[in-house]
Amino acid sequence: SGSSPSPVLLGVVFLIALHTLGPVELPQSYHSHFGSSVYAQAAQPTRLTIGCLQSEEEEQLPGMFVPPFVQEEAKRQSAIREMKHDAKKQIEAQLGEQAPASLKMLFPCCGGPVTTMETCICAVPTDQQDQVKQAIEKYKSI
Repeated sequence: SGSSPSPVLLGVVFLIALHTLGPVELPQSYHSHFGSSVYAQAAQPTRLTIGCLQSEEEEQLPGMFVPPFVQEEAKRQSAIREMKHDAKKQIEAQLGEQAPASLKMLFPCCGGPVTTMETCICAVPTDQQDQVKQAIEKYKSI
């Protein structure tokens, strides 16, 4: 006979999926479910982050307990995302400066300096191609 999975197992699977997906924006209908309660007013917009409800300012909602290790992990993940974003922006700026003038006008069409330089690598001077290829690989690995 078929047995259903235990609630503990379902909870663990839910937390792993939530951690993997990261912050998820809740639909506006979710906010209206609370009506004019303190919870609805305190969290505009609200997102679900690693198993707890938090407002955009990362403040704890009234009456909600968030374990310290969850808060620390959320801060660590946020710092990692910020560092990756800054590194990508730096590479984009570097490639934007190195790009020949004939390629700069294609940035909006091709999705920015990285994809333009990758697509039109033949238009880059041969002495700079290795450096550009390394920057593109570093950008993709981030």
